[in-house]
Amino acid sequence: MNYCIVQLHSQTACFRNPEFFNYHKSFPVPPPTTVMGMAGAAMGMAPKQAQDYFSDEAWELGAYCRTQGHAN
Repeated sequence: MNYCIVQLHSQTACFRNPEFFNYHKSFPVPPPTTVMGMAGAAMGMAPKQAQDYFSDEAWELGAYCRTQGHAN
């Protein structure tokens, strides 16, 4: 099995939960679809190509988040 470790840093980030329409509740870490999109973009793929690639390939995702605070 091949592994790829990627570290991302940001001053702010919002990973909106699509189940909430009025109040924009956010996930603390990016959901798998966001990670697929970022990985596909890093590999130079169009969004549909990335979606097809990750749908066809067996892969696992783990996420670790460290933050200095949350806001409402």
